[in-house]
Amino acid sequence: MSALPVPAARLDELDVALLRALRADGRAPAGMLAERLCVTEAAVNARLRRLAADGVLTGVRAEVDPSALGRPLLAVVRVRYGPNPLDFTRLAEHFPAVQSGLALAGEADLELHLACVDRWELRAVVHGLRQAGAAHVHAELVLRRLTAH
Repeated sequence: MSALPVPAARLDELDVALLRALRADGRAPAGMLAERLCVTEAAVNARLRRLAADGVLTGVRAEVDPSALGRPLLAVVRVRYGPNPLDFTRLAEHFPAVQSGLALAGEADLELHLACVDRWELRAVVHGLRQAGAAHVHAELVLRRLTAH
């Protein structure tokens, strides 16, 4: 017998506005968020605690411009597995260009987001994926990053 799905958290308009504000600036202090949302700082803190306890707010992270780290060439690589799935953790450890990835259900099995030093590193990653057993590897260069606020 499989476990029942966890019901989605019920979010009101203030929860959604708070989450949007955090997406725009994850480092914003509660006082600033309270001012933007026209509520008290205590209300913001209580909602943040509840959203974290409910698993809605899973963390706040810093986004670093890969160019600042000497990795200006961004690419998305879609991989179809061969006879065996590829181990994402091993790939990320082996190839420093791998920034993140998604396991997919569809034409591709895996999507890797890369930040490469240059085109030669991108070629090396694609070659390495093929050597690791990928049946198909398709790389596309990123022209511009888009973010929703």
